[in-house]
Amino acid sequence: MNRRTLCLAMPATLLPLGCAPGTATPNTIASDVQLIATGLTSVLSTITTIPGGVTISPATMAQIQAELAILQTDAAQVGSLATPNATLVQSVSGAVTLIASLATPFFPAAPAVAVAVQAALALLPVLVAAVGGAVPAAASRGAMSPAAARAWLAAAGAARG
Repeated sequence: MNRRTLCLAMPATLLPLGCAPGTATPNTIASDVQLIATGLTSVLSTITTIPGGVTISPATMAQIQAELAILQTDAAQVGSLATPNATLVQSVSGAVTLIASLATPFFPAAPAVAVAVQAALALLPVLVAAVGGAVPAAASRGAMSPAAARAWLAAAGAARG
């Protein structure tokens, strides 16, 4: 089993634990997914230029780029649906989780990457709850509030353009 399969399977195992569906609107869900996609893409596109001689293997960069492409595709699909579904939110969650695991070794040399990943991770419990998924208690106690995460990702995405 590869990490992507594992990351996608993990949220599904939490669904039976029960959680009342969230109150976020489809527009909020679509907006949050778009913020995650644009914010992470903006910041992670700079990861190839980490100061201090830190190098990232081509294989790791290829994996990160593939996950970013999945996020962008999911963001477009969520935005076109009247009601976002759990499968797309699970895909977003899996991509963000895998990106986090791939980028974590570079956090000390690239603090902006660390903050972007933390912001994306802070929004995942909101998205999962919004489509009726179970959110582990530990996931909802992140270092960044959803509002701060949205603001940070929006600023990161705006800086790209």
